[in-house]
Amino acid sequence: MVMQSTQITVAFVTSIEALRLTLKMLVDSNMDFQKFNAQAGIEHLPKVHAIVMTHCGWNRQKPNNPDSSTRFFIEQALNIAKEYAHVFSESDVSKCFYLLDDFHSSGRISGNQRIPLAKLESGKKYIVEGQRLEVNPSVDRYKREMANLSAAL
Repeated sequence: MVMQSTQITVAFVTSIEALRLTLKMLVDSNMDFQKFNAQAGIEHLPKVHAIVMTHCGWNRQKPNNPDSSTRFFIEQALNIAKEYAHVFSESDVSKCFYLLDDFHSSGRISGNQRIPLAKLESGKKYIVEGQRLEVNPSVDRYKREMANLSAAL
């Protein structure tokens, strides 16, 4: 998903192919994004300021040290970004990457109940698709990660 304002473009990456297609969409004149921008009179190419990768906490042996499969996924994403380096706001595209842990039940609760992560309280329980889910204490870490991302943008 791409979120765009006049100053900030953020891509939330859920797969390697989604990243490739999102970046291609920004530069390929045959894609709808470019056609609609042209129809709207928008001539400038948006700059990507952040790639937010979620689920980067899977199987961590220790904090801030992703396992080999997560590192491989990150490397693939960086390689794709380098192919489209001209659409990034930084000359070193790695400075535009933000790694977030998996939101687990908090993310499911947030999406289903339409409650921003910042408003979820640890220990509170919700019914989501027939399952009783509890907001676990890691929600506070997610809040800090999102605040850091927000401050960086």
